[in-house]
Formats: sequence, structure tokens, C-alpha cells
Amino acid sequence: MNAHRTEPLHLIVGLGNPGNEYEATRHNIGFMLVDQVRKRLGWQNREVQHTADSFVCEGSVGCRKLWLQKPQTYMNCSGNAVAKWVRKQQISPASVLLVYDDMDLPLGRMRFRTKGSSGGHKGVQSVADELQTGGFNRLRLGIGHGENGTIDHVLSGFSADELPIVELVLAKATEAVMAAIGRDVSTAMSLYNGITVTLEQTEIENA
Repeated sequence: MNAHRTEPLHLIVGLGNPGNEYEATRHNIGFMLVDQVRKRLGWQNREVQHTADSFVCEGSVGCRKLWLQKPQTYMNCSGNAVAKWVRKQQISPASVLLVYDDMDLPLGRMRFRTKGSSGGHKGVQSVADELQTGGFNRLRLGIGHGENGTIDHVLSGFSADELPIVELVLAKATEAVMAAIGRDVSTAMSLYNGITVTLEQTEIENA
């Protein structure tokens, strides 16, 4: 049983960098997940607005407004775009879910948090700075550590061996986000935190 219920989600933000050269990089796994959530919601034919320095898709879940946002400010200035939309729509930071890459988790691992520090992620720090709070929800998607330094690693593409894991973890993470939308983040956290996608068994195992 959850210790507390989190606020209903109104905004899901995927972090990444704009431009074709960054489209398939590790740093853009947040963008990739938002695209998958949009498909799962059946919003493929909905208009995508270019507003608040972002691509934004708007819809409803029951009687609740929901927005999907992909900031176009480049990763390290993501907070500028997020803060513009949050203030325009008067969204509580506690009803925001930020999705992003995390080098401290191995590829195939995901983890929800309801608040906290940026963990050194400059995109997350930008959002916290602009919202003046760390009290927003996060879904961290592991991309693992590279051998050639942080910048080269996050801006590199996934290898051929990694792509099947990426596909599987995006599918499971989409399922997790849908649980957070339909119920709440604390429920999704209890169901999905710590799971690891493994190709060897092609199933989800508790880590």
C-alpha cells in the first residue's frame, strides 16, 4: 500500500535536444518516451503546437487536461520552456512528470522519484532552477556509463546490440507512465521501480 497519493498528472515532459543530429542519441530517450506515450494515448493525429519554446500536444484523460511537452531549447536550458508552459497553464510542479536519461542507471533500468536533486543532470537542474523547486516527479531511464566521457556518451547513439533493449524498456516505461496517468505516480512507483529489462530472458525481472 502506498504511503501517500501523489497529485494527478497534468504535464509530462520529455527532455532531449532538437534537431535530426540528436534524434537517436541517448540524451534524447526522454523525447522517445513522450512519442511512445502519445501513440499509446491515441493522440497521433492531434495537433502538435510549437509554443513556449516547445512542441506541445494537448488532450484530456477523463475530465483532466493533460499535456505532452518536448522542449526545443536544448537540454541545458530545458527549464526555460517548462517554466513557460507551467506558468501559462498554472500547473502545479507536483503534477509534472519529467522523463530523462540517467547515466547512474544501467540501460534497461527505470526509476520514478517524486522529488529530489538533479543528480548532476543539467537539464533537470535547469527545470528545478526555473520552477524554483525540486518538487516535481521524475522518471529516470538508464543509459549506462560510457568509456569516452560523459558528453561523448550521452550524445552517442545506441549500438545494434542495445537497440532491442531500448525498444523493450521504452515499451515498459510507456506502460509505467500510463499507470501514472491513470492512477498516480506513487502507484506507478510501487509497480515499476527497480525493474530491469533483460534480453536474455526477454522479460521484466525484479532487480
